Amino acid sequence: MTAQKDDVMRKLWTIIFGAWSIILWLVFILSQAHPFLKQNNLPIFVIAILVGAGFLVIASGVGLKILGKGEIRETRIVIGTSVGLAIIGLMILALASAGLLYGIATGLLLGLLALIARHEIIDIGKFVAKRLPREFHILEVLFLGMLAFALSITLINCLAPLTANDALVYHINLPKTYCRFHHLEKLPFNVYANMPHNGEILYTATYSITGEVGSRVFYFLLIVATAFALYTSARRCGGKTAALVATSILIVEPLLIDNRIVCNVDILLTLFTLAVVLVLMSGKEIAGNRKFFVLGLLLGFMLGIKYSAAGMLIGIIIAVLYDRVNLKHLGIAILVTFLAFMPWMVKNQLYIGNPLYPLLERIFDGKNWDNVQAAQLMNWQRSMGMGRGIGDYLMLPFNVFTRGKPGLNYTRFDGTINPLLLVLLPLVFLKRDRNMTKVLIVALVGFVFWMITSQQLRFLLPVLALLGIAASYALENLRTYFGKKFLAIVLLLIFAVEISGMILPDQYGKPVASGAFCDRLPIVAGLEQKQAYLARTTQEYEMMEYINKNLPPNEPILLIWENRGYYLDRPYFADSFFEASTLMRTVERSGSVENFERWIRSMGFRYFLVNNLLGQVFAPRYKAPAINLLKEFITKRLEPIHRSNRITLYKLKD
Repeated sequence: MTAQKDDVMRKLWTIIFGAWSIILWLVFILSQAHPFLKQNNLPIFVIAILVGAGFLVIASGVGLKILGKGEIRETRIVIGTSVGLAIIGLMILALASAGLLYGIATGLLLGLLALIARHEIIDIGKFVAKRLPREFHILEVLFLGMLAFALSITLINCLAPLTANDALVYHINLPKTYCRFHHLEKLPFNVYANMPHNGEILYTATYSITGEVGSRVFYFLLIVATAFALYTSARRCGGKTAALVATSILIVEPLLIDNRIVCNVDILLTLFTLAVVLVLMSGKEIAGNRKFFVLGLLLGFMLGIKYSAAGMLIGIIIAVLYDRVNLKHLGIAILVTFLAFMPWMVKNQLYIGNPLYPLLERIFDGKNWDNVQAAQLMNWQRSMGMGRGIGDYLMLPFNVFTRGKPGLNYTRFDGTINPLLLVLLPLVFLKRDRNMTKVLIVALVGFVFWMITSQQLRFLLPVLALLGIAASYALENLRTYFGKKFLAIVLLLIFAVEISGMILPDQYGKPVASGAFCDRLPIVAGLEQKQAYLARTTQEYEMMEYINKNLPPNEPILLIWENRGYYLDRPYFADSFFEASTLMRTVERSGSVENFERWIRSMGFRYFLVNNLLGQVFAPRYKAPAINLLKEFITKRLEPIHRSNRITLYKLKD
């Protein structure tokens, strides 16, 4: 009878999956052709959510196929989703390298993968239907409500047009450029374009099908997936309630609901970190060599998301050694890590001449980069935070949880987190657990790596997620040693702290939660025009619109003290950093206005955008002769043709 019921369920889910696939393709085709769907928010949002959710489900199915036979459980779904994202990401990178980056090609690839993994996808649907919780404790309802509220804020942030600087410079600017040219187009002066960027490649996949809104929605779905991954990881160390509370602590963090980090890749790195930790805790759930192949694939893809994943890599290797694994298995993991990361080394060698760009500049002669610029970059990264002395390092755990603040030139970590994770941490040591020891090893090494490199708070998200697992274990210890009533009081206090986090001021002095509802909800609801919204929330948009309407379509533009080129539909050159380090290095090497002008004309520049406001901020970082040379060139060799929001557009005199 059970076998017959399972057969009926499999057929039912096959029908559901087939119908969903057909609907998805229909809305995709309509979205490419129907003007109503292009011009109105709601249909595009629905399509983007369908495509993004489908992307994650297909990734999960592909990952489960690679994991092999085994009972479908939450742990396998989290690991499988990350493995599938890594496989799809590498495939999209291959499509882009071959010049085949078209929406239809991405759709066909996903369709083929869905067909291959159809049984696993159907099994996921059955598992979800079977495991949906039927009842909740009153305290669980409170924290579920808090999670829903925080996610609703994040969703509104993600549905509004992009205004976050990092997304406008490279996180979504790269996908836009790649989709426009259908291959990995070179972006001169953009350092980030030549760093590994697997996260941006995944955004490219969704961008190629549903455009910018697809990438923004995909980012939101990554947050949901990370919440599920944290809950799953925390359940292995604590009870259901403790895991739910630990998940809410992370998702409700003011740092994570900050509109300025929309479409950053730190949340993707966090998801992969949790998946790797689950692999470490999985025991024999993943058999033999396959476990270490999966571990290596995830680690290699993490390194390809951003170099800062090296801290997690070191911590995970130490945790694996702590587990006393066979050195052969460790060797497999390290080899696969290298192979998964190698495509970026090959790409960078071909494009820029340095496989580890912008690192090791004294060994590799990378284009548009030298030891002076490398030193400027490292000094800038190490200037973030609250000092580099021994006393500063000792106070860092306290300072990062209690003294963080958005803005202020990164001197206060450029973000805020509540201190709950730090407060709960001592309770972890009430009882020893081998899995928890591995989690703490990875978290400690990750924190030390962050401490000695770039102390920007969002880079700490993977470590905060690991501390979330520790918080679940701590709450379980609290229940064991002090009883359920005392735990209930503590949970109510945690709930109160989470609420207070929602009213903490952002960089503009407004409550974190209010920005979504007061500032971004009107544009999401269609009550405000996109142009009006961007004009009031970004400095550069009006100038970009003027250029798009008035300058010749193929005329290259040099951006000075400005790099947010996402809304500029003209070819342009811009530094990755507002400091304009590459341009200023060229100015220094020129030595005279005449030599600099010769370089300008050799590059074919006739138009120049100068951000006067940011120039006042960053120009003092350079020596007077170089700044004076640039000023002389602007005043004597250029003529202004338009001004907007302290940004001036110039044309080179004949």
